[in-house]
Amino acid sequence: MVGRRFFYDLVLSSRLSFQNYAGIISAPDDEISHVRDPSGNLLPFQQSYDLKLEGTFMHLDLTAEWYLKNYFYVIGGINFAINLSKSVSIYNRILIPDNYFYPDGSRVYIPNDVPKSLNSINFLRLGIFTGVGFIQSLSYQTSVFIETIYNLHLGNIIDDGIWGINQLALQFGIRYRI
Repeated sequence: MVGRRFFYDLVLSSRLSFQNYAGIISAPDDEISHVRDPSGNLLPFQQSYDLKLEGTFMHLDLTAEWYLKNYFYVIGGINFAINLSKSVSIYNRILIPDNYFYPDGSRVYIPNDVPKSLNSINFLRLGIFTGVGFIQSLSYQTSVFIETIYNLHLGNIIDDGIWGINQLALQFGIRYRI
């Protein structure tokens, strides 16, 4: 983070971060089929097809911090999310029954013919964010901070469908004055 105080209660800064998006998109089967357990009973069977983003995104934030008190501030700005990788994991997962397994003994199966990347992931997304923060000076040059931020991305993460990701973040760290 690089920042500059322009007035007593206003700081403008830019921030750079690298993030992995947690979460899985899951698409359960529409139809429930049936399987037999070892004792011969007929059980309902349903699996899902799951997709998980594996790549890293670089975020560049242009930020304004407005200090309401010496230690409490409101934060807002513009966010640019840049995709550094199109890597994904795609796999099948058994939803029901709880005691049923794929032939290899697991409840997750990775087919051989699934792609390892998703070419429709957008390279650049724009977002806006807002939040609140608290800062405490430890010395003239050092302070600690904690922030909670909500980032609203203004577009989809893919260019051929509707898939939005917004973020709620809790950030903390140390600021060092040069």
